[in-house]
Amino acid sequence: MDEEELERQQAQEQAALRQLAEQLASTYAQMPYFPAQIFQAEHHFTVQITLETGAFFVDEMVELQLYGNGYCWESIVEHLMAAQAPPLRAKVDFDAEAEVCILLCPDEKTMYEAAEFIHHRLGGRAAFKAAVATLDPSRLDC
Repeated sequence: MDEEELERQQAQEQAALRQLAEQLASTYAQMPYFPAQIFQAEHHFTVQITLETGAFFVDEMVELQLYGNGYCWESIVEHLMAAQAPPLRAKVDFDAEAEVCILLCPDEKTMYEAAEFIHHRLGGRAAFKAAVATLDPSRLDC
């Protein structure tokens, strides 16, 4: 694949993400921990940032030259936690895939702490850009 074809493919992906974000705009407004979502089943507690919620930030990702997949979100959240909330970072494990960043939490309290951390630092476009600007881009997997 040549550079022009790669750029065309990336532009198509970005357009699809913008369209997805427009379709989900009302859903985002109803999410208490946006862009994070919490999931709890018996003794499993997770916080996730999915392709669907991450799509809201496609323009910021493009502007900051970040890819925006699950690995990128993992890198952003992990570095923010390490810098701003080391005790919380020590309690969670990360598991990322192309379309999702998952934080595995040992208990319900940690799950809510992690979701609130993400929401307060990355919950809007300005907050996202400000938070990412504090990170060393060479250390991000984006």
